[in-house]
Amino acid sequence: MWKLKKQNKSLIYLSIAAAFYFLASSVIGIFLPSYYLELGLSINQIIILIACVVSVIGLLPILTLKFFPKLFEKLLMVGIFFNVIFFVLLMFVKDPLILGLVDGISMATFWPAFNLLIYRLTGAKHRGMVASLLYIIIPTLVGIIGPVIGGAFIHFFNFNSIFILGIIFLSVALIFSFKIGYKPVTGGFTLPRKNIFLLFALIIVMAGAIDIGWIVYPLFLQSLSSDFLQMGIVAAILSVLFAIISFFVGKFSEIEVHKINFMVFSALMATAYLFALVFVRSIPALIIVSVFSGLAMVFAVGLFSLYGDFFKRKYHASLVVIWETLLMFGRLANLVPVYIFINTFDFSGYFWLIGLVSLLSLIPYAILQFLHFKKRIVTDIYQKY
Repeated sequence: MWKLKKQNKSLIYLSIAAAFYFLASSVIGIFLPSYYLELGLSINQIIILIACVVSVIGLLPILTLKFFPKLFEKLLMVGIFFNVIFFVLLMFVKDPLILGLVDGISMATFWPAFNLLIYRLTGAKHRGMVASLLYIIIPTLVGIIGPVIGGAFIHFFNFNSIFILGIIFLSVALIFSFKIGYKPVTGGFTLPRKNIFLLFALIIVMAGAIDIGWIVYPLFLQSLSSDFLQMGIVAAILSVLFAIISFFVGKFSEIEVHKINFMVFSALMATAYLFALVFVRSIPALIIVSVFSGLAMVFAVGLFSLYGDFFKRKYHASLVVIWETLLMFGRLANLVPVYIFINTFDFSGYFWLIGLVSLLSLIPYAILQFLHFKKRIVTDIYQKY
């Protein structure tokens, strides 16, 4: 009973730290590509910066798990601290490699530790609910106020003002992160020898390949907006829309038998959203088609939940590390069409191509759904609670 209470407290502290971390990100994130352009960076330099970020995210966690397993979960605090350093550097540094390296270290230490803590502090029965809370609900709620604050500060002051504000929020997140009960990782880096793992690997790579949020979507939103204030307001409106969708469909997240069906539905909605973006030419049209994005986002949390459900707990540390590596391959592949289309700001051509990739991703989802329906794959019963 004491252990359960201690575990629940850690989950509460993790949630609070995550809320302020996401708030800092939401104040700044949507405006970063625009800021890079204002710094004088070209699209190609921004591509190099993001390539550096995603490469560090994909490779560094393997080294930290191998050489620092006892400190692996505590790297969450390191990630928050390096995010503070990144915000400071944004005010003084223009070198894309330096900015990419520091931002990459921040994410590469924060996210694997964060993901592993969610696995360790939850059982399969409630993992979907907790994952929905920390990956969807909290980011969506802070996403309602963050972009508005960020857009207003840029409009009335300057970009440096939001970096300082982000540092304040991150400082609060760091304080609460010290209260989390961390544990050393045992077992080292070992991956499950199952064909189902290869199927998940393909799905995760393709998920990274259709991720439009690093460069293209923020610039696309800016192209539709009259200024940064309107850009922030639109981002907030979309977060309200996502919050409403999350509220109505979130209650189904605990129905385990539907998890894979929800994941397939998410992939369908993501594909519909990407193709719909091809025809968007105004803010009202973007808001309408973002219903697809909201549905895709809400149901997509099932992927991370299932990824842990099908494999024993001893593999979880390795799984969260290789998750980032697999996403890296997809994200790096995504930068190729960014180079081809966004140098000329051809958003429609980019969305057509990424939509086709998303359409192809339905194949491994369908295979996973078929195998589960035929009961050829089952979840690990020993982590039910």
